Amino acid sequence: MKNMFQQGITTLRDMAGNGSALRALKQLGYNKESPYPRVHFSCLITGSDFIANDPRVTETVGNSTAGSEAWFRTLDNTTNVEDLIVQAKNFGCTGLKLYADISAANAKRIIAAAKQQDFPIWAHGALFDASPWDIVGVHSFSHADFFNFVTITPVPDFRTFNESYTEVFAQTTMSSQKMTDYFDEMIQNNTILDATLSVYEDAFDDEQAMVRFAHAVTKAAYEHGVKIGAGVDESNDNIETTDTHKLLQELKLLKEVANMTTMDVLKAATIHNAIALGIDKEYGTVEKGKKADLIFLNQNPFDDLDNLTSVFLSLKRGMNTIFKQPICT
Repeated sequence: MKNMFQQGITTLRDMAGNGSALRALKQLGYNKESPYPRVHFSCLITGSDFIANDPRVTETVGNSTAGSEAWFRTLDNTTNVEDLIVQAKNFGCTGLKLYADISAANAKRIIAAAKQQDFPIWAHGALFDASPWDIVGVHSFSHADFFNFVTITPVPDFRTFNESYTEVFAQTTMSSQKMTDYFDEMIQNNTILDATLSVYEDAFDDEQAMVRFAHAVTKAAYEHGVKIGAGVDESNDNIETTDTHKLLQELKLLKEVANMTTMDVLKAATIHNAIALGIDKEYGTVEKGKKADLIFLNQNPFDDLDNLTSVFLSLKRGMNTIFKQPICT
């Protein structure tokens, strides 16, 4: 965390980690004098089949119980979603993450409850068997390849998707009325596209159709007016060089692949991510009435995005820390 802060990351979001560990890190990050980013973390929401069959669950829960913790819950027809949200808030979660193995009816039910309680809700673009159309209204839509299910019905359930489903990525769907309508829904609901283009850089040879689709649909969404956020979907804990700086890699891909302007790329890492977190009234832009949450650079990122690594000073919240070091020109 100290390394990330020194590299200019003042806030981070974790959406599928160990809640007990993340709560401790959150307490560190919210001390404005400490050299750590603020941490926002989710209550992870899945179905029971996911917990029983996904090998990552054991690593995530540690000594806790998957599906029964305030920060990791199962969602089925019997779940009291209002109580789930209250318990997540009380634990210290700052949003809900809808992950997988969730029905359409339950996805809609928990999204409505989260909106009622003004609690951020983030979702995979498809939840198997809930489709993108069942998560309309969430704060952020993760992973550009899930746009494939905007035009596919029905969406397979979790077990079928993992065991026997073959996905076909047709770029012709990008110009379909369904895709246009879905982009319009995202704009209307101020939903941020968390495209995670850097994830696809590690795709296998037989996954290149998915990569091309993810690239093309991100560009199409941007050109249509959808707000794009900058998420990396993996640890950014070793960022001494540009090769391992996942956030910088994501920003450069947004510029190169989606043809975004440099200003919009910087918005993806600032105000758009603040909107996704539900904190844009206090953070994300430099303006009167907002909290100071700044990085000072020695070189101009409008000349070259690599200049985002020329961090002179990171600052969160209090203006009292700015002049502890001389400001260089």
